[in-house]
Amino acid sequence: MRPGNTHGSVRRGDRGYTPAEQERWERVRLQAAEWFEAGESTKTVAARLRVHERSVTRWRKAWREGGGTAGEGAHSPSRAYDPEDDRMPAIA
Repeated sequence: MRPGNTHGSVRRGDRGYTPAEQERWERVRLQAAEWFEAGESTKTVAARLRVHERSVTRWRKAWREGGGTAGEGAHSPSRAYDPEDDRMPAIA
């Protein structure tokens, strides 16, 4: 447990994901990028991936600016913590 963290959990900004969780999030972002290329709306992508629209908006912005992947590193520690981001979506 990190100092000052009394709940035993790792905050998002600490990038406390296991390698398997990191890989899963990368698959989610790559799926989002495919749907961006296909012209899907932010709302549709968010609903299909079961994530918050703000996450998809960040991923789309990173995808537009960098192309290819949809926001690798889009959960930067410089952003304010958002508990909605902690929900890991199910991938079909």
